[in-house]
Amino acid sequence: MPYTFQFFVTGDDLSKKLIRVIDGISRSLIRRFGSRCRSYSRDYTAYVLASSEVILEPEPDSREAFRIDTYFILNIYQEELKARFGLPKFPAARINGRTFFGEEALELASSLHSLLESSQDMSDRELARAIERIAIGERVEVKSQEPRVSIEGSPPTKAVEPAVKAVSRMASRLTEVLRSLAPPTTTQTDAEKAAEPEIRPPPAPEESVKAPSLEGNVLRAGIMDCLAKLEKLHREGRVSEEEYRRMREIYLSLLE
Repeated sequence: MPYTFQFFVTGDDLSKKLIRVIDGISRSLIRRFGSRCRSYSRDYTAYVLASSEVILEPEPDSREAFRIDTYFILNIYQEELKARFGLPKFPAARINGRTFFGEEALELASSLHSLLESSQDMSDRELARAIERIAIGERVEVKSQEPRVSIEGSPPTKAVEPAVKAVSRMASRLTEVLRSLAPPTTTQTDAEKAAEPEIRPPPAPEESVKAPSLEGNVLRAGIMDCLAKLEKLHREGRVSEEEYRRMREIYLSLLE
C-alpha cells in the first residue's frame, strides 16, 4: 500500500519548527536509502512543492511507495489554499484521510523522524509495517540512535536561518516601498480579474525535477510571495511602472 504524508507549512513559528523536523526526515531517508531516495521540487503560483520518495520492498515480489510531500504555502495565497485543500488553518498534515493541525502535525512528523532515525537495522518489511502503524494512528516505540529533532522553541538550524533572514530582508524592502505609496481608489477591470494567478495541481512525479536544498525551498517560497504581492500592487496601480520592472527583475533573478 502506498503511503503519502502531506505537510502544509507557511511562515509562522510553528511551521518553522515543522520544517526543521521535515528536514530531519529527508536527511534520514537519504542516509538509509541513498540513491533509492528520489527528491524533486516544483514551483507553482501559490506554493512550492517539495517531495521525497522511496520504494520499499517488504516482500520479494512487492513494492510499496513511501512519499513525503511538503507544500510551502505563500502567505498571500493562504486563504485561497485553505479552501482548495479543505484545511481551516496552517500548518497541517494529512495521511490516509486523517488531518492534523498545529502541534499534532508536528508530533506526526516527529514520530516519522524518530522511526527513520532508528531504522538503519530494520528490513524494508519492518519499516513498511511501522510506517503503516503510524499512518493509521498507532504509536510506534523506537530506540533513537541520535537525538530527536526538538519540537520546542529551539533556534533555527544553520541551514534554515540564512534563508529565513534573506526572505525577511526582501519582505522588509518591499514593505518600505509600499509605505511610500498612496493607494489610489481603483476598480479592478475584467481583464485584470482574468489575469489573476491560476493555482495548478501538484505535479506528477515524472514531470518533476531534482529538489533544491531545504533552505532553497524556504527562500524560493519567500521570493515568490514577494513577487506575487508586487504583481498585485502593479495591477492595482499602487507602484510605478519603473519601480515595478526594477523590483520584478530583481526577484526573478533570485529565482534563477
